[in-house]
Amino acid sequence: MAEPSVLEFDLTRERLEDFLTSANQRSRAAAFGGIYFLAGVGLIVLGDSTGDRLASGLGVFVAVIAAFLLLGSFRMPQARERTIARLAGPTRIQLSEYGFEYSGTTIAERLEWSRIWRLLDRPRCWVVMTKNPVTTYFIPKSAVPDEQREAFAAWLKAGAGRAYKTRER
Repeated sequence: MAEPSVLEFDLTRERLEDFLTSANQRSRAAAFGGIYFLAGVGLIVLGDSTGDRLASGLGVFVAVIAAFLLLGSFRMPQARERTIARLAGPTRIQLSEYGFEYSGTTIAERLEWSRIWRLLDRPRCWVVMTKNPVTTYFIPKSAVPDEQREAFAAWLKAGAGRAYKTRER
């Protein structure tokens, strides 16, 4: 890796909302949760009426998955607002061979490359997800000049290693 690279950009509320989960994802999670819940109840009823303990057990398992999906779909707006409140505003990132420093109005973090669980290369941004604690950060691609974007992506890829993944959406 070369000398440390510094990026400065403004993460507006609108930009963060664009990067985060869509209403479409929330409605899909709620729909699948409802379908799984009905399937789970149906399996429990079927198992109880036929005496099939496997069907009843599977029904309970499917109903628990449904509960997590439904809970997640209801909690998405609050999680979204917490993330926006944490990351919105002027942001500065300094990359080095050890990781990067991510600082903003309400945040100052030093992230070692070993803490990165996933680094997603999406069409409009890089999404950095860490472990211990689980946290998400965004680096808009528009913040990197076009002529430096490929080198910047290569640096992220080299630092994150196998955690670096490319996504189409």
